[in-house]
Amino acid sequence: MTTIDKIVKELGLPRVDIIKADIKGAGTRKIKGAGQTLRAYHPRIVISTEEPPENPGEIHDAVLRADPSYKLHAGPCLFTGDEIRNDTLFFQ
Repeated sequence: MTTIDKIVKELGLPRVDIIKADIKGAGTRKIKGAGQTLRAYHPRIVISTEEPPENPGEIHDAVLRADPSYKLHAGPCLFTGDEIRNDTLFFQ
């Protein structure tokens, strides 16, 4: 296991335009491991949040802690019978 920040550094990427993830319960950890990349390149972010244990609120807070200039755009919602959940979060 590694972080986005480590991958960007190891590969010497000159830019990062988008980060997309569907990593079942690790969305917040993904953002925490990409803080330097988010601040340096401000890529668009797409995170799948349709299934627990993903917590859209925690993910949103983690993105804003990394770079407060991000704006949230909520994707479609799912009705599971007991709750309504965001299917995808987009940050720009």
